[in-house]
Amino acid sequence: MREVKYDTDSKKAADAFFDEYPPEYAPLESFAPCRRTLTLNDERAAEQAALVTYLRQATLFFPGTFLLFFISLGTTLAVTDPAIRFNRDDFFSELFFLVCFVGFLSFFMPWVGLGDIKNRKHFVIPASIVVSAVLIGAAVRLTDSFFWISQKIIDDFGYAIWLFPIGLIVPFLAKGWVDSLSDS
Repeated sequence: MREVKYDTDSKKAADAFFDEYPPEYAPLESFAPCRRTLTLNDERAAEQAALVTYLRQATLFFPGTFLLFFISLGTTLAVTDPAIRFNRDDFFSELFFLVCFVGFLSFFMPWVGLGDIKNRKHFVIPASIVVSAVLIGAAVRLTDSFFWISQKIIDDFGYAIWLFPIGLIVPFLAKGWVDSLSDS
């Protein structure tokens, strides 16, 4: 077992505290009021950072994930429908290009809302939303004759809201996975 050595030299701290004009090399942390001020400022900064994170997630991540998930899911269900005969004039209309534009803009919203736009590894956040929506759409289309809920989702797209929590959970898991890979 290691022996513990006690520091009995209190001269440094006492001299710096009781000097009327402390020397230039005296550390600020030897003064108790300064230490308290730094702690309060750190607590305020942590509270403000938590508030900014919450606001970014509420205003950017949630709406962007909603748009991106349902645009991807709806596009997958529309493309995989064998009953629809795609006519070039019907499929490539102005509405299609508007949906593509909104999908493109909503691709960046979860990236900024949950991750860091400067970190290119956080590109996995919106990509995971699109991939999960496409996989769910393909699974719904493949199981529409077996499961009643798949048929309900295809008949009435409003039932797809029950799949949206998957679209919210997957980006958090993907971000955690990428961050854990970059830490090691």
